[in-house]
Amino acid sequence: MQAIIIGWMFGAFVEGTAGFGTPAALAAHLLVGLGFPPLAAASIALIFNSTPVSFGAVGTPVLLGVRSAVAGLIPEAQMTGYLMQVGIWTSSIHAVFGTLLPLFTICLMTKLFGPELPSLVGTLIKLLLVTVAAKKNFLTPKTTWGFQHSIAETLGISRTIVMALQVVGGAIGNMICVHNVVAACAVVGNLGQEGKIIARNMLPAMLYSLGAGALGLLLIYVFATGVF
Repeated sequence: MQAIIIGWMFGAFVEGTAGFGTPAALAAHLLVGLGFPPLAAASIALIFNSTPVSFGAVGTPVLLGVRSAVAGLIPEAQMTGYLMQVGIWTSSIHAVFGTLLPLFTICLMTKLFGPELPSLVGTLIKLLLVTVAAKKNFLTPKTTWGFQHSIAETLGISRTIVMALQVVGGAIGNMICVHNVVAACAVVGNLGQEGKIIARNMLPAMLYSLGAGALGLLLIYVFATGVF
């Protein structure tokens, strides 16, 4: 319960207000203070600090990042609506797989601390519903690569959903981002263990990526073929 409240909920709040690696560093330090082993605290904080990344830093990523990436490709009069749609589709993809994220962490904690932790899952489901609703306050992705829009246009598929998938991918990569891993290890006094954390976080990152990618394909080619 402490890991979920601090690592996911508190971390999501900090990501929404600050971002840029701050949430994982703060959450990892607090978890160590509560008695979590340093390596586990850093790993858990990084896993949780993935989904919120798409909505972080008070809107800076989408308002400046995505906006600048598609400048000249989207008419200025349509830009606000386009950015809102990217945020909505990003939220939709995260809503499917991001809500399962704590379950990955529960499995990790079970391996590290013992089999009693899965008893938290019942309470976790309630927390998931609250958190998904809270995420509606943050509608901005973090990454800024713009060539996906042109590629999608060339292929004749939804530019909006492709850009949303890019935003989701950037958030997932936060689990194994070297900069954030080093920061989390530093605050818990575990320098030199970065490789172990990246290896440990690779599985949830891969599963999240595969799931989000599969959903994106279904949206583009089956369920949302008319989206710009």
